[in-house]
Amino acid sequence: MKYARDEAVRYMGARKGDHDAQMLADMAYLQLRNEVRAKSCWQLFECSVDAAGVTLTAGKMRFTSRQLGQHLQGCGQIAVMAATLGSGADSALRRLALTNVAQAAAAQAVCAALIESYCDEVQREIAQAVPGLYLKPRFSPGYGDWQLEDQQKILQLLNCEKKIGLTLTDGYMLTPVKSVTAVIGLSVDAAACHTNKCRECTNSGCEFRKE
Repeated sequence: MKYARDEAVRYMGARKGDHDAQMLADMAYLQLRNEVRAKSCWQLFECSVDAAGVTLTAGKMRFTSRQLGQHLQGCGQIAVMAATLGSGADSALRRLALTNVAQAAAAQAVCAALIESYCDEVQREIAQAVPGLYLKPRFSPGYGDWQLEDQQKILQLLNCEKKIGLTLTDGYMLTPVKSVTAVIGLSVDAAACHTNKCRECTNSGCEFRKE
């Protein structure tokens, strides 16, 4: 899992090349690197896509979201994945929050960058398992009109609690906090699978959107 300093600095709201932000990010990473225990699980499913969402052929599980359905147009298969930095990262973040506010903010940004980097690794692993197919960008519950409640379906589908220790709060938030669930569309059409995640995201007002 790669430490992407520039991404961490961006999540901090600083400009690329900001020396002070870079130093804070590097210090935070040094405090976090031995606490992170990244784990993931994923599975491939045949699916049918329509204007209102996607249905998995096996078990008839349904994810209802107009934007997800639009995103997955042309896909007959999807990969469902979950990834986490583990409970150690959460504990480190809590400790820092009690001792150094600036360092804690930097650590939050570093963890955000680390989980994205790790998800990219998982996506490359999935790509190697499906030669001849192209992967669309990840799409997660909470994006657009896809409701967070579907996190529960993904965790059940992948048996996440047993495999990687990933659970949900009553408010459908993942725990450990630095975790991600997502669906990745698989397509025979390379042109439909650009990987600019910021361009794909519908939140054009996001403060972390790349220029």
